[in-house]
Amino acid sequence: MVEMREKAEQMAKDLGIDYNFSQFVPFTSWTPSPSIHIDNAEYDLFCYSYRDILHSASMTAEQPWLDEASRMNPYTYNITMNADTGKKKGLKDGDVIEIESVAGRKVRGCLKLMEGQHPQTMAIAACTGHWARGLPTARGKGTNFEQLMEYDIQHVDPVTFGLETCVRVKVKKFA
Repeated sequence: MVEMREKAEQMAKDLGIDYNFSQFVPFTSWTPSPSIHIDNAEYDLFCYSYRDILHSASMTAEQPWLDEASRMNPYTYNITMNADTGKKKGLKDGDVIEIESVAGRKVRGCLKLMEGQHPQTMAIAACTGHWARGLPTARGKGTNFEQLMEYDIQHVDPVTFGLETCVRVKVKKFA
């Protein structure tokens, strides 16, 4: 990692990229995420994307048989939240909700309350929320989690450059 750090720092300098290389160390380290380690009580939930058991990659929602099975599953096309948390926020199954990230990005979707989910989290199945007209089976089903994410160099893992998959959010019922 030390050798990689030196090479990566030089490449970034040559390209004019300002980047934090503090995690390029030979030992495990922890660095707070700018997306979730925020001191703001208004954004009290962590929203994350998960891989639904029926889907992979991004095109499986376009398969009619998988879409049919997904419509029978009460979670695939809905946003999930802990039942007690939802009740405390005045929300119930079937409510259309709006989720807003700390950066002001918003998505809407249908809520499904459930037991067994951490009280501080909301979850959106990956591979849902398609909007393209060329995907008639998948279009308009589920919520597109990626709309909540930030796509810049400060919001990626500094070693692998993988995007963060968790965002601090607030939620309200959409009128």
